[in-house]
Amino acid sequence: MAAVLNDSCAALQDEIARLEEELRSLDNALAAQEEASTDGSTCTAAPQTQADAGSSEVKVDDPAPVPKAKIAKVLKEAHRADNASPWESAPAKDEEDEPMERVEIPFRKVAFREAPEPEEPRDTRWLRWLGAAVLVGSGVGLWMLVIQPMMAGRELVAPVTADDLVEDLSKARKALSDFYGAKTLAEVLQFVRAPESLGPVVTSYHLRHPLTPRETFEITDIKREHYQGVPYVLAVVNLPDVHTPRQVALEIDGPRALVDWELATNAQKEEWESLLSANGESEASRFRVSLERDDYFNHGYDQEDWLSYRLAVPGVDQRWFAYAAREGELGKRLRRIVALKAPQAAQVIVSVVVENQGNETFFRIVDLVSEEWLLPTRDLPLHPLSPQRLLGAN
Repeated sequence: MAAVLNDSCAALQDEIARLEEELRSLDNALAAQEEASTDGSTCTAAPQTQADAGSSEVKVDDPAPVPKAKIAKVLKEAHRADNASPWESAPAKDEEDEPMERVEIPFRKVAFREAPEPEEPRDTRWLRWLGAAVLVGSGVGLWMLVIQPMMAGRELVAPVTADDLVEDLSKARKALSDFYGAKTLAEVLQFVRAPESLGPVVTSYHLRHPLTPRETFEITDIKREHYQGVPYVLAVVNLPDVHTPRQVALEIDGPRALVDWELATNAQKEEWESLLSANGESEASRFRVSLERDDYFNHGYDQEDWLSYRLAVPGVDQRWFAYAAREGELGKRLRRIVALKAPQAAQVIVSVVVENQGNETFFRIVDLVSEEWLLPTRDLPLHPLSPQRLLGAN
């Protein structure tokens, strides 16, 4: 910045000196003109010839008259330059005083047209193709690993007519009314699935739990489904003497509906209480349970090697922690079915071992027996009659 100011001051000083020189020249010319006008003589400029070469007289052309306005302007500019601040620029010159130099600035002609769409970089394009391939592969994997195995037990059939649906629901209501209103074991066995294989278990159970005929109860959430090619009616029953709703299933067998006795009575609750009363580690036992993922790890089970679940049993308010090995087929199946049912709990049949540490009870899942509570007829009963039950021991 200081260098620029110094250059500006030097330029102003040069300009002032030039103007002063020009002013002195004008003063001299003006004085000569006034003197000539006073004497009445004029000087004529003529070229010097050979004849005049030896003469000492010098002939000079008269200078052109200088307008007084121009002289005044020059004086004014000189005065302004003397008093100008170094921050001010030099006054501009009129075009009359000194013609401006013509400067030609080249311009490039520009043609406007619509800009083309920017080409997508190749690295972005291949990423998009990779993303599409991943999505397709994920869809195929989801079908093969989750949906198809889940549909293996549920056969897709043609939709039934409204009349067929009403008829099946009517069969189910009548079967439930006859079942819960039965007064003898013979009547009970007439309305249940697989009476031959379930007969000893039903007899043993009702010897310990006498029949209680119920004339009224409420049926809700009734629907019709197919399982392994067989039509079923699923419902929730609210019994007047039971504080928790009970899920029931009825198999449509021609003109009648047959009740799944294990679900309708929740007979496994007795087996569960026996399991909890066992001292120390017990043998593996199968139960219908509800599972939800959890993040609590304790009792020697860590997150790296185990999966944590919250386990609930039908008809029991309490819940327990259960652990399953993370690696292996069991861990994969449990993760899949629990994730598929989320946010609802997965209703499955598992084989568990009870473990007690101090006052805490927890379970270790050793097998996934079924991904649903409903079992085919050939797999009933879930809890075969033990010798102790057969002898009537509690």
